Amino acid sequence: MKISKRIPKKNKKKIVDSEEEEEEEDTFCLVCGDTYSNSKNKVTWIQCLKCKFWAHEKCTDLMKITAFYKCDNCEADEVGT
Repeated sequence: MKISKRIPKKNKKKIVDSEEEEEEEDTFCLVCGDTYSNSKNKVTWIQCLKCKFWAHEKCTDLMKITAFYKCDNCEADEVGT
């Protein structure tokens, strides 16, 4: 005769990283103010090297993607100094 025992399940606690608990903030385009969550698929965003804010590529005056993008605000700051 086979006796089966019921093994109680252990209480599993999920460890949540503090960053996961925080609600993700939406990124805004520094030129037009539209949010990343409202962007259509395949819309390219670029980040300013100096201030680290983001913009739609189409909102900038760049003709192609570059690794050396500086927004107009940061460019003006450099010219003014």
